[in-house]
Formats: sequence, C-alpha cells, structure tokens
Amino acid sequence: MSYRGFRPRSDDNVESYNKQNYNYREKTPSTAIVKKKPNFKPSGLLAKESNNFKGIQLKYNEPGDSPSDLSQLEHEYFLYSYKKHSNIPSEHALNGKKFHLLGRDDKVVDIWINEDSISKQHAVIQFRNIKTSVGEIEIKPYIIDLESSNGTFINDDEIPPSRYVELKDKDSITFGDSDIENIFIVI
Repeated sequence: MSYRGFRPRSDDNVESYNKQNYNYREKTPSTAIVKKKPNFKPSGLLAKESNNFKGIQLKYNEPGDSPSDLSQLEHEYFLYSYKKHSNIPSEHALNGKKFHLLGRDDKVVDIWINEDSISKQHAVIQFRNIKTSVGEIEIKPYIIDLESSNGTFINDDEIPPSRYVELKDKDSITFGDSDIENIFIVI
C-alpha cells in the first residue's frame, strides 16, 4: 500500500522519541511554577474611575482643559452672596480649587445654598485653560448650569444648561428662584 508523501516508521525509530531526547524534566517542588492566586479584594480603581463622592453620583465631570496648577492665576476670585434683606455678605474664595460645585446637597457641594428652588447639584464654577489669540494659555473662570430645574441666571439672563459661560468681574449670579444674589468679584 502506498501513501503519497507518507512513509510509515519502523519500530526502531520509535525509541528516538522518548523523554530523554526532548530534555523532559519532571517537576519537583523546587522547579515547579507557582501560579499567583487571584486577588478579589477591592483595589479602588473602579471607584477612582467612577464619578462618585461619598456614595453620591456627581452630575459634573471635569473638562480636559482644566488647569493642573492654580498658582498661575493672575487674579483672586471671590463669590459674595447677599440675602435679599441683609447687607452682610458671605464670602467664598474661589482660588483654592479647579472647580466649585454649588447646590443644596451639603454632602457634596463646595458652596451650599439652602433654598428650595436650588437643585441638589445646581451649577459649577470652573477654571479653564483658554488659548489667547497670541497662542498663550490663560486661565479663565466659567460657570455651567447642571441642567437644574429652575436655571442659572447671569445679570438676569438665563444661561443655557450644560454650556460654559465665561464669568466677568461684577457679574450678578442668581440660582433658580432664590432671593440670594451672588456677585462674582475679580481682584
């Protein structure tokens, strides 16, 4: 019987395929590879990637043009809050953080506004790196409404939700139907 390209082996060639010819070593405890067991403990990586703070889902994600270093700020920025029948403002310095979350949920917000017409996470004041016409990068303050139920107003004009609007010196900011007037000051 003839097979194309196949030649049966003879019995004397069978011995050439034994364990010694292939440097086969039996595994001993010293040469055995120890497989690493899976670690199912929480690493914290998922929590770091999620947008939760103290177990509360945040509506806001920092943009990519957020400054890494606020020491380059040329000015000092403040938010002064005046209640309708009070001349004593509360002062909020804004230079310390890249963004400030404003709203009614005192567990997560940076500037707490205790009014019923304010959403839990109402708006954010965010510093952003902006390229000038000369090509230099300048850090400017912006505000964004987080799709709040009653809106955010600058100088009595409602700003569009989920859009950054640049803040200027002495801008009047009102959140929802609140009696509190907030004045943005640049020094």
